[in-house]
Amino acid sequence: MVPALLGSALLVLAGLGCSPADRSGPTQPTAAPASSASAPSRPTHVRAACEAPLPESWRAALAAGEFRAPRGQRAVLTEIGPRARWTVVQLSDGQSRRAAVVEDAEAPRTLLTFADPVEHQLLAADVSADGRWTAFAVLEGRTLDSPWSLYVQDAEGGMRRLARSALPGPLPHPVVRDGAVFWAQGTGRGRATIFTSPVRPPGSGDTAPAPRALHSGVIEAPFAAGGLLAWREASADGRSTKLSALSFATLRPAGLPGPVAALRDLRSPASDGTTWAWVEDDEDGGDGGDPRLVVWRQGQPSPVTRLSGAPRPRGSTSCGSAVN
Repeated sequence: MVPALLGSALLVLAGLGCSPADRSGPTQPTAAPASSASAPSRPTHVRAACEAPLPESWRAALAAGEFRAPRGQRAVLTEIGPRARWTVVQLSDGQSRRAAVVEDAEAPRTLLTFADPVEHQLLAADVSADGRWTAFAVLEGRTLDSPWSLYVQDAEGGMRRLARSALPGPLPHPVVRDGAVFWAQGTGRGRATIFTSPVRPPGSGDTAPAPRALHSGVIEAPFAAGGLLAWREASADGRSTKLSALSFATLRPAGLPGPVAALRDLRSPASDGTTWAWVEDDEDGGDGGDPRLVVWRQGQPSPVTRLSGAPRPRGSTSCGSAVN
């Protein structure tokens, strides 16, 4: 079973529970490093969290949004949309495997039945705001360096393949915005290019245009951040990384807001366009330092560290309270 409210469930678990072997013990108050990247406005006290039972009202809410796979099939969650409006899953029954999208409480709608039910895997997906267009990527093998294909399907009928790649590079995480699909793929020698293609050809019966290249570099897969498409990119000398972005409206390079533009060597960035979150390492901690979850919202003078801590020593079972 796959909960359609899985995003909420993960937040619940992050705040209320953890495996004793995966969390740190009590730590001293943590402040962000004195660097241009981030400077929290106040220290955040963090202690290890322990597993706790969910309140009954939460259990009922999660159960109400639960997706039950068709009888005899196994579901694997791939993506979940804003407010759980849609969910993309991989369904297998031992003889076949397919990609499917679930909208609200409706039955799964098949996107593609895989040609090889053993080797092919569903990688990532995104759905347009009106629910009509679904872009999804299929890995054509069991290892991450296998070839992959990227498709877009029209809920009113029709599907086409946008790209296929066997070159090393970022795995495709398609973004559907404003009638177009955006993704990155390797182009050789450690570089990759961000491409875009319209969800449908500009005219009935017309041949689909070739994807348009927007940016090349040593980059990761891009992600949507409000009106921006953002990605992590290595500097020219390869010694650091930063965030870069382009505007969905103009498809041209765009500036990043506030202190986000000055960030260097961050990890796992995410944003809705108003709030930005990322992971940093404490430079004074040694061995890469303790990881910190840092958040900045428009209107705040500087980023704030929301969670910090080193891995708990192996064998430790002590627990404390959740983040203050």
